[in-house]
Amino acid sequence: MYNQFALQPEVLSFPECTLYIQSGIIRSMEPYGLPLNITTLPQKLKEAGYSTHMIGKWHLGFCSWSYTPLYRGFDSFYGIYLGAGDHYTHETAGILDLHDNETPVENKDGVYSTYLYAELFHLPDHTEKRNVIQLRFVRNEIAI
Repeated sequence: MYNQFALQPEVLSFPECTLYIQSGIIRSMEPYGLPLNITTLPQKLKEAGYSTHMIGKWHLGFCSWSYTPLYRGFDSFYGIYLGAGDHYTHETAGILDLHDNETPVENKDGVYSTYLYAELFHLPDHTEKRNVIQLRFVRNEIAI
């Protein structure tokens, strides 16, 4: 895998995505997203029998529901669709951008997003511990 400052590259870990990623980024408030014909890593994991959950920044498009995490392979999503938002108000360009699946989260103003994400970050309680992979958890803080 490789990293780019404004995308979720772990979602795009297939060779066919390389050219798309290198051609640019999906900017906030743009009416497009990662093309729907590109298969994401969570879609492949679901095909293999894994459950998939995402906490954090999506930043791969939200111009219609089909571009959002629940329609790109994730069973659940808690986080923001855009980048460059305020981690306390959870707004980008004055618009609330904190979501619990498809529902905007309106009662967390003033709570730092890393704390919200950390509260939710745990492995699902399965009686049968099979097909569990933890891909990545990145805090919003900068380590110096």
